[in-house]
Amino acid sequence: MRDEVLSELRAIRAAIEGLALPAPMQRWGDITTAARQYGLSVSFLRKCIQDTDYPPPHRKVKGKLLFDLLAMDGWLRGFPSAKQRHADMVDELLREVIHDVD
Repeated sequence: MRDEVLSELRAIRAAIEGLALPAPMQRWGDITTAARQYGLSVSFLRKCIQDTDYPPPHRKVKGKLLFDLLAMDGWLRGFPSAKQRHADMVDELLREVIHDVD
């Protein structure tokens, strides 16, 4: 019985060691890495950094831009379309005008 269990454990261990597991994704990357990984241009990311409403997840460390690559998926999924942003701006202006009239 013991030999059978050891044999099975050895087989499981060999199977696990033979798996080609993907390398863990690095957490931070420079602007070129972020752009390449998500199919964006470097200039687009630079413009997005200036957006105070919805900037990409990034930090500046000693003058170098580093992007949180694990948070980029969520940022892109929540990225507002230009049409929606314009509609939101119009709604906000209308609320201000109505508020000023009251």
